[in-house]
Amino acid sequence: MSNARKLAANLPTDGQLGNRNLIINGAMKVAQRGTSSTTTNGFGTVDRFRIWHGAVGNVATNQYNSGSNAVDGISNYSFRAQATNTASLAAGSDAHIRYVVEDKDIQNIGLTNPNNNFTLSFYVKCSNAGQSSVGLASGNFSSATYVVPFTIASADTWQRVELTFPGNAALSNVSSGFGLRIYWDLGIGTNYQTSTHNQWITSGNPFAAAGNLQIIGVYDRWLQITGVQLEVGSEVTPFEHEPYTVTLAKCQRYYYRMDGNKTTWMYPINTNNANGYRRGSIHFPVTMRTTPTATAGIVHSGGTSGVDGGVWIGPDCVGVYVNGINGETDYAYVNALEVDAEL
Repeated sequence: MSNARKLAANLPTDGQLGNRNLIINGAMKVAQRGTSSTTTNGFGTVDRFRIWHGAVGNVATNQYNSGSNAVDGISNYSFRAQATNTASLAAGSDAHIRYVVEDKDIQNIGLTNPNNNFTLSFYVKCSNAGQSSVGLASGNFSSATYVVPFTIASADTWQRVELTFPGNAALSNVSSGFGLRIYWDLGIGTNYQTSTHNQWITSGNPFAAAGNLQIIGVYDRWLQITGVQLEVGSEVTPFEHEPYTVTLAKCQRYYYRMDGNKTTWMYPINTNNANGYRRGSIHFPVTMRTTPTATAGIVHSGGTSGVDGGVWIGPDCVGVYVNGINGETDYAYVNALEVDAEL
């Protein structure tokens, strides 16, 4: 095969050539919160990928890099969820890894048209061989789900999983920014399992296949993913790489963390009485998805401090305050800030 033919074979047959991947941080490179966590519900390590223990058992998550945790030509980084105790799986358990595509990112791509196809691909490895599954769901979760089982052929071995699914009118049902949900099963009970595969289900709430491996609740079992890509069309194309700074900026739309020493000084707005005020304004590096929740570490020599609400916080910046500071020579500064607008 000529080089031109090889190139043509790797080009998408639908959609655009660049910025094809609708997944942010699919290479697992950005982990603003840290590289290891025992958070059982929420975002502990890798940005945009949430862990949920589903009332099954305890879980540790890690952003791993290099060696056997890397996939050559794809990413040096990966995301692992690992069980840290033994617990029973109940019918209502719903342990999973979840990614949400924001509603703005699925507008005008034809996701509601059943004649259009979309492709999800990723690399996975697991402590055990066996069956697992991916579940897709509408933004409001309850309108439509689509479950695809896959076989983990060998333990502790990377493999690529590829699946194609059609659009569906029910995917127009988005909710508060939730556009399309993607779930990797870690321990989902019979209430949410189905034996109906590779078709949209519009009744009930199944988002995992029956017969899957249980991960959470079986001590030391783990599931690890990287190279996650969602694109328009039926063609599975090579994983799309982008600079770290681009991925970081995309992630900061949903979460931003600032650490440092005396990062932002707070200056007085009046100093002629014992109730002097200090104020500061911190601008985010990118506009966030919505007005975030915010916590700040404020060091000061007197008074009370906190994060301003109301008109003093928005998608672009936040105000911080110290009230009742003692005098003109007293100090106040912000040395940490965490703002969260995740889905």
